[in-house]
Amino acid sequence: GQTNLEPIYLDFIDRNLPWDKQAEDASKKEWKLNKYLSDRTPLNRDTHDGRHATCGERLYQKHLPAASVVLVFYNEALSVVLRTVFTVLKESEPRLIHEVLLYDDCSTIDELRAPLERSIAGYPKIRLVRAPERGGLVRARLFASREARGEVLLYLDAHCEPTPGWLEPLLEPIAKDRTTVT
Repeated sequence: GQTNLEPIYLDFIDRNLPWDKQAEDASKKEWKLNKYLSDRTPLNRDTHDGRHATCGERLYQKHLPAASVVLVFYNEALSVVLRTVFTVLKESEPRLIHEVLLYDDCSTIDELRAPLERSIAGYPKIRLVRAPERGGLVRARLFASREARGEVLLYLDAHCEPTPGWLEPLLEPIAKDRTTVT
């Protein structure tokens, strides 16, 4: 993974304003998560390596396939989606990520339009595909698989944060046997 990166924040949030407890409480009620805090937390924050020490010492094959990491989302908080994207990139060896494919299953939230497009501009490994109509998770994953260009498809929820060393244990069994599902 990549370390010592400058923090990346949403460009439309003024983090210099005083904390607004009412706005925080409202975000919890509306989103069922603390979106107020999420919007103010670095999108590429450090993640904890929770592996047992011996797992971090394990060596993997040198030649592993490059993955298309597919994130299907529908009306998720922008900061949550972007944190997943940037954490995938930060906690992965660049050679192992062909692309991060964002598949928007016809979201209706404004921040998932221009703000999302602006946030991923300039990152050649991030690609956005928008569904013409809502299809649901399974159909969206199938459509996204047709768009993916990597050697391996890897599906993640759009609201998770991979930790150091997450990718190699998934790719190595596939490198050994292309019919393997991990």
